[in-house]
Order: sequence, then structure tokens, then C-alpha cells
Amino acid sequence: MLLSLFLSLAALIAGPNTSELDHFLHKKGFHLNSETQTHSSLTSRQGAQLNALLRDNPWVHSIAQVGFDAGHTAFLFLQNRPQIRELIAFDLNLHTYTPLCVQFLKNRYKTTFEFYPGDSQEQIPEFLAQNPERTFDLFYVDGDHSYENTLDDIIHGRDLVKPKHLLVINHYQDEVYQAVQTCVEEGLIEINQVIHSQTPFHGHRVFITACYKMCACCHEAID
Repeated sequence: MLLSLFLSLAALIAGPNTSELDHFLHKKGFHLNSETQTHSSLTSRQGAQLNALLRDNPWVHSIAQVGFDAGHTAFLFLQNRPQIRELIAFDLNLHTYTPLCVQFLKNRYKTTFEFYPGDSQEQIPEFLAQNPERTFDLFYVDGDHSYENTLDDIIHGRDLVKPKHLLVINHYQDEVYQAVQTCVEEGLIEINQVIHSQTPFHGHRVFITACYKMCACCHEAID
């Protein structure tokens, strides 16, 4: 009873959520509710924080994302922020539920959503080679959380973004933290905000907003 009450309150605090996707997965035999499964990379509190970030930056109309898993973050972006005109996701596609979630989003959002399966270290350079004219307002990094791959994703992402952009990196802890600090020390990116949250199931979570130091956009994006 107390658990159900807590989850209901969490959903109210978070605003629009991904329960429709969770219901779809449940019908397919997968129980991956973002509040009760510790594997999930997104909590309702983080969802509310990301919603607020996009609400405060209404110029964001396109997103490139590393790390899709069950699609909770992508669905949250598309469901709650109707200004998003395109979202592309790169993912290893290792889980049996991932293709189902990809199809769920494609059925719902048609050509607005694109999925590129495989290692982002290979897929992003290939995408850039085939689509040199396509750039994005927001680059969201939530891959395997290893130092090397996070570092490579951040480096490759520089060519994916528009001059004015946002860089959002989830799981800003451990090896991801180290990779981000390397990029800061090398002068590649500038951190704008460090955003914390806490839940009983997931403990302490952190993501950052940042910007590539290619122009004055680090400051413009937050103004």
C-alpha cells in the first residue's frame, strides 16, 4: 500500500511519464517499470528534470541520442515535448525487448524517430559520413558508461550538433565522470549544470548539461 502511494506521488511530481511504454512492455512479457527496476537508466525524477530542461529551451527541435535500451528516455522526449521534430537513437540492440520498443516508437512517431543499431563508435561516424548536412540541437549521452566509450561518444558528438546546442550526459559518476573531466581538461566541453536526484530504488543519480567549446553557445543555450 505504501509503495503504491509512493509511486503514485512520484508520477504526479514527474508530470507526463512513460507508463504507456511500460504497459506495452508488460503486455509483451517484460516488466521494466522505470521506478521499480534498478537496471533502468531513467527515473521519474530525472524525467521531470529533463522535461524542465526542454521546456526551458524551446528552441530544441532535434535530438541525437546514444543509448536506447527500452526507449524510456526517447519516448519521454517525444511524448512530452511536441516541438521535437526528429530524434535519432544509437544503441547496441542487445536486449530482446529493444526491437519491440523501437517498433513501438516508429509506429507512434513515424519518420520523426530513427534507430541505428550497433556500436556507436562505428555508427556515429558512418551516420556523419552519409548525412554530413544533418546536425542536432541536443546530443544525449547514456551509453555503456565506460570511460573509453563515453569519451569517444563525446568526441564524435561534436560533429553531430548545431552551433547552438545542448550536450546532456547521464550517469555522471565513476567512469563517465572521468571521461567528462578529461574532455573538460582538454578544452573540448564546458559544463553548465550538474543536476542531482535521489530515489529509494536507484539511490543518487546525476546528469549534466554541457556544451562543446566551439562558440559562445555554452552561455546562449542556458540564457
